[in-house]
Amino acid sequence: MIDRIVRTVSDVFKCLSGLLIMFTVVLNFVAVIMRYCFSRPIGWCEEVSLIMFVAALAFALIPLTYARRAVKLDFFTDMMSDRGKLICRLAVDVICIIVLGTTSYLGLILMKKAKYRTTPLLNVNYRWIYATMVIGMTASAIIYTYHLCMDIRKSREVQR
Repeated sequence: MIDRIVRTVSDVFKCLSGLLIMFTVVLNFVAVIMRYCFSRPIGWCEEVSLIMFVAALAFALIPLTYARRAVKLDFFTDMMSDRGKLICRLAVDVICIIVLGTTSYLGLILMKKAKYRTTPLLNVNYRWIYATMVIGMTASAIIYTYHLCMDIRKSREVQR
């Protein structure tokens, strides 16, 4: 049940990230055409592209985390025993949880400090831009926690 929810959330963010990248590419293509063919540049294009790109990167971390592709140590762990691989995987999960959790917490603090800061043209509050990073990091930390629990459960089953 929980695995299905986590997989669904991962798939939703994968699609959302892909859509944001697609919209960024299309928007920039239209902006280039407008600027060089029609001599009518789109002033807000850079801001929107930046916001969509930052959100796409933050959201792309979630499916990478679910697929265990965000942090890979295969070169080193392939030479280890099964117990060494498990210990290494657990250590990576714990370190990633701590780093992502700390980054999310600091992002929340940054969101509070950016209360009145807005983008120059569209007046988009930077809180919304920072929120995408907080969402991505928090969701990834939760998925790492899920993986850690599953690895601990598997290690207990193997030991029995």
